[in-house]
Amino acid sequence: MENKELEAILNNESLTAREKYKLIYNEDCSRDKARHAIEKLKKTDRKCFIGKILNRDCGESVELNCDGTQCSSKRFLCSEDDIKCPEFLLVKHGYDPNKFVLVSAKSSIWDATTKDGDKVMYSSKITVRPIDYKKDLDALVKSSIEKTDFLKFRDAVKEEQSTINNKTYKYFAAEICFADLHIGLTDRAGNEDFEAQKRYLENVKSYIDENSDKLTEIYITFLGDIFHYDTKAKTTTAGTSQESNTSFEYIYSTAINYFTELFTAIALHGIPTFVNYVPGNHDEMLGYTLLRLLRELFKDLEFYFNILNEPRKLVKIGNNLVGYTHGDMPAKNITKWIYTDARHMLKDVAAIEIHAGHFHCEKVLEDNGLVLRHLPSLAELSPWEKANGYTHGRRGMLFEWSRYKLESIKYL
Repeated sequence: MENKELEAILNNESLTAREKYKLIYNEDCSRDKARHAIEKLKKTDRKCFIGKILNRDCGESVELNCDGTQCSSKRFLCSEDDIKCPEFLLVKHGYDPNKFVLVSAKSSIWDATTKDGDKVMYSSKITVRPIDYKKDLDALVKSSIEKTDFLKFRDAVKEEQSTINNKTYKYFAAEICFADLHIGLTDRAGNEDFEAQKRYLENVKSYIDENSDKLTEIYITFLGDIFHYDTKAKTTTAGTSQESNTSFEYIYSTAINYFTELFTAIALHGIPTFVNYVPGNHDEMLGYTLLRLLRELFKDLEFYFNILNEPRKLVKIGNNLVGYTHGDMPAKNITKWIYTDARHMLKDVAAIEIHAGHFHCEKVLEDNGLVLRHLPSLAELSPWEKANGYTHGRRGMLFEWSRYKLESIKYL
């Protein structure tokens, strides 16, 4: 109970002493006892008194339920608009809106005669549930699958694939890497800029359409930081706050639209496609759930997914060995792991490369035949990058492989 609430009750001449006592102490008593208590209270230091009854504030109670929910009951002064606001109710009952979600709420006017401007005394009971990000993201994946229209076309796409003639081609593969898209990043001017990502995806689709007759395989790898943040509180996986004007749900649906369009364009050509994922430091959980969703949609359409939430992956493109990692490991270790991890794959290997992201700019280092490539980013400069003087060219890369070497790199 706040001081102004106590004063409102004590100075309300329309209330009897017994009614005032009941509102303040949340219990009933005789008229004489109530009268003496109220008279004494009027002569008492209000701050001292409020400190004593703080834990008895207007019928406050909390229940912990076996299903993990909590029920909280309180009485407080507020406006009609406030009592309808979920975030206001969570805060008023002592819950952090970033850590709890409102399951249900029931409120009623407790005493219309106790007023403070447009505020009246309400009795409020709410049920809350702690946010379980893993459980909530699983639900997000499931609901997104149910909502997407792609499922309607799966059978049609499979039928289209079956009509493609089986021909023997000279080995030719395309490798497409998505490094540090940071979907949801807001620049210092408060702008959301998705144009570079959209342009790259359109260019990739055009490339596949133009080269579908000679492509024998496609490799798509997500090198982490697909999203700029990982939680509804707009923090990275580790909890670092990020600037963004875009909602959690919007960035997720944007990514779904991007990649279902791209994967559908590939599926219509019937080209075997191998999809790999390594987590980034911004979006380890949300990036993983996006790949799980794509796997559910496309797993029956000659798409093969390796999306275990591991920091390193290895693939052989023809006789070429390519390692993938986000790129935030210590510099002294970033080229050493591949020889240990790939012992069983080194026979007949013609070329070895590691493709990574994280630095948002292109870097190439060759060491005893091993080529380390840090790939550029398609993301806008973040406020932190601008403040620290960092710049980078926004571009995407596509690698063309023959069986025994890297033939060319295209900037799209």
